Amino acid sequence: MDTQIQTKLANFFSRHRLVTYKKGELIYRAGDTIDTVDFVKSGYIRLYTLNKSAEETTINLFKPLFYITLIEALTKDVSTNKYYMEAVTDVEVWKAPKSEFIEFIKPTNVSTSTDINYEILKAIAGLASDLINNLESVIPGSASQKIGSILITLAEKYGSTKDGELSINFETTHRLIASMAGLTRETTSTQIKKLENNGLIAQRSGFIIIKDLEKLREV
Repeated sequence: MDTQIQTKLANFFSRHRLVTYKKGELIYRAGDTIDTVDFVKSGYIRLYTLNKSAEETTINLFKPLFYITLIEALTKDVSTNKYYMEAVTDVEVWKAPKSEFIEFIKPTNVSTSTDINYEILKAIAGLASDLINNLESVIPGSASQKIGSILITLAEKYGSTKDGELSINFETTHRLIASMAGLTRETTSTQIKKLENNGLIAQRSGFIIIKDLEKLREV
């Protein structure tokens, strides 16, 4: 999302309640009622579901909260959430009443320029694209190919380079990667260890560092 649009949205949301969540804490559970539009001030969140065996499937990373709550506000009078939303890091979230946010983005609101509505639409389209890309990452291929694809995606979207190394910006647990890949935690740990032994990645205090991005792409 454009930086200026993010600033305008932050200015609106900063007038409302700020709620903090610790790493690992659930922001929403399946079955909760959503009556606000939420905007992340800081931190990362994941969206996941549970099957009948209580196995997790991560649907989207890592800032889906604004879009999910906005879609719910625009499409339903009373919204019962279907997903679990968990703080991957410590998180700060602004919560605005959905009626106020809908009024804020209405075309009749002269204080809100149309560029905000355009950027929101573009961001939601980007969210849909991310979901499709996630599916493409996990459906075909071997376990090693799935893990490699997910690590590349995380590094490119949520990574930073320091001292020539590309590091994912938050602790990336084997549990998290397994839920994204649709694999067991044991299989995921085995494949990550193979990548590490082959010199493609390193693990330091829960963070994953990509040592050789191009060779990882070949996987």
